[in-house]
Amino acid sequence: MAFCFNFSNPLVDDSQINVEMNPELADKDEQETLKKECAGVPCEYISMCDVHFKVSPDLNLKEMNFGSMKVKYITQETIANKIENLDVFSERNSDLVPGKYEGGLKVWECSIDLAEFLVENNCIKNGDVVLELGCGIGLPGLIAYLSGALVTFQDFNSEVLKLISAPNVYLNTPEENESNMSEKCKFLSGDWQDIKKNIFRRKRTEKI
Repeated sequence: MAFCFNFSNPLVDDSQINVEMNPELADKDEQETLKKECAGVPCEYISMCDVHFKVSPDLNLKEMNFGSMKVKYITQETIANKIENLDVFSERNSDLVPGKYEGGLKVWECSIDLAEFLVENNCIKNGDVVLELGCGIGLPGLIAYLSGALVTFQDFNSEVLKLISAPNVYLNTPEENESNMSEKCKFLSGDWQDIKKNIFRRKRTEKI
């Protein structure tokens, strides 16, 4: 089953919500529209060569400490400005819109809590195989990566992976280890429904 968020809209009245929650009440055209909006997008691996820009010293960066680990990441403002100047929105596997708030560019509080939990409880061991779904900035995945795990960062939007997830891995990789990044981490875009065919049939995943 394809996954899609069903956030409430204060501008939509109760009758419209009732139709969306009960497709049998909607006419055929409305049902088809809902199906298209939630249609699955095939998963696709993103190569490091497809990253839109390289990490450079002039980027606006932030750091966050998790126990003895220090994680660096690119700020939302830097990416938002970059997005406005990139012509990458014609791809079908994207729901990003220039100039509008995007969840994939935000550091969610729950991701900080999860990253702290992983460190405090020593959850990740060297060689573990980890999949972070809807990674965005990817704090939990970065913690796993820095702990020695083999990590797959997944996000519906390929642009999020290219603009922020992959560069954040670069930021947290010592220069002498950059040649091994492709062996330690993968980037997968697309809908969750297609992950079973792309991930679980090829290798085991110990932590999701």
